[in-house]
Amino acid sequence: MPAIAGAFDVTIAPETLSDTAAQSGLGRLSLAKRYHGALDASAQGEMLSVRPEVRHPCG
Repeated sequence: MPAIAGAFDVTIAPETLSDTAAQSGLGRLSLAKRYHGALDASAQGEMLSVRPEVRHPCG
C-alpha cells in the first residue's frame, strides 16, 4: 500500500455550549488539521468530553 509522509499543523479551539449543556459537565473542542508537503489537504473534527460531578475522594 502506498504511503505519504509529511508535516501537519493542528489548531484546537474551545467551542461554546448552551447553558444547559454547560451545566451538565459537557465540553466541546473544534479541531482543524492542515497537511503540508506531498499531501496538501485539510481536515476538520470535533472532540467531545464529559466531567462527572462526583469528586474523587483522593483529589
